[in-house]
Order: sequence, then structure tokens, then C-alpha cells
Amino acid sequence: MKRWSLVILALLVALSGAARASEAPTVEARGAVLIDGDSGRILFGQNENERFAMASTTKIMTALLVLEAIDEGKLSLSDSIDTDSDGNSLSLIDVLADEEDMSERVVQTDLCQHLSQLIDNVLDEREAEILRLRYGLNGDAALTQRETARRCGISRSYVSRLEKKALEKLKRKLEEE
Repeated sequence: MKRWSLVILALLVALSGAARASEAPTVEARGAVLIDGDSGRILFGQNENERFAMASTTKIMTALLVLEAIDEGKLSLSDSIDTDSDGNSLSLIDVLADEEDMSERVVQTDLCQHLSQLIDNVLDEREAEILRLRYGLNGDAALTQRETARRCGISRSYVSRLEKKALEKLKRKLEEE
């Protein structure tokens, strides 16, 4: 871990143009922090107590691993990971939040993933396809019932019936949970 700290520090020095060992490196970023992985000691800090959006590859990789662990059920955003200086429990969502609406976005993402799983597990293929097309769930634009009917080769009224049936199935399943 110390080796990584040194590599990162070397990169900071090289990128900032400050090669003198007697001076702290200057970093053009709004904030930066270099932490010794073994001791947790801050070796270099620039606005280290301010919250910023993630920028470094290490932070992004850490976030991806955390999200993967959440998806696998090994970790929850509400898990306590530390305590603050007042002794209050800090959860993962507290640490990850970098914007006021971060927790709302995380909850929305969680709900979308859950809904996607329900669509796959509760609905038959045709019902799932209708909802994905109608609501743009595959990242595509949402289609009207008429456009969906044309794409699926069925009538608009049948799309309406399938959509209503699929939504009712999902509603029942959500109410059971």
C-alpha cells in the first residue's frame, strides 16, 4: 500500500510541475488528498475536508466495486462504515453523497434496478417488451401505444390491454414486498 501512495504522490508531483522535495506539490485541481494506505495518515492535502465529485480513477474504481457489492447484496448503502468526530454513525450514503440530490438519485437508481428485475421475473416476454418500449426502459425514447403496436405487429388496443395487465402484475408484486 505504501508503494501505491508513493506512486500516486510521484504522479501528483510530476503532473503539478513541482519536483522539489522540500516543497509540497502544487496541484491545479480544486482539491486533492494523498493518504498513506497503511496508517491512514494524510500525506498531502489541498481542500481535503471539502466534498467534490469523484475525479480519480481510484475513487471511481472504488465506487464501482461498492456498487457491485450492493448489487450482489453484500453491502447496503445504509451500512455503518465509520463514526464521525461526534460519535455519530456514518453510513455509506453519507460518505458517497457529493451533491444535495445524491441520495435521491441513488434511491431512484435502486428502484429502477429493482423494477427492471421485477419486469424480468414477473412479466412474460411480450408484457416486458411492451413496457420497455412504452416507457423507454432500455435507454431508448418512450414510444406511443401506436408506435409500440407497429413495432410489435399487434393492434394499439392490444398494446393497451397488455400494458395495463403488466402494470397491474407489477403493482401486485410490489404490494406483496
